[in-house]
Amino acid sequence: FLAAALSDPALEDHHARNSHALTERLARLLGAADPRLADVEERAATLAAAVEGIATLAAGNPAQWPAERQRRALERVIAAVQAPGA
Repeated sequence: FLAAALSDPALEDHHARNSHALTERLARLLGAADPRLADVEERAATLAAAVEGIATLAAGNPAQWPAERQRRALERVIAAVQAPGA
């Protein structure tokens, strides 16, 4: 989808809206999980980028990125974005 969106303005807009909506939702969830966190929008954007990257790697090379490896990577990223002062 992303590859197609790069050359199609309608798909690009759709992708941008959905990416923004995901980041906003993640920011709300991070803020609800720990109201003391600063910069939840930046943390959420980092998490969204990592999720998209993990998904892309898994789609492109499922043998190297089985579900358990994806889960471990995601757990590490979540821990990092929730770390105080991160």
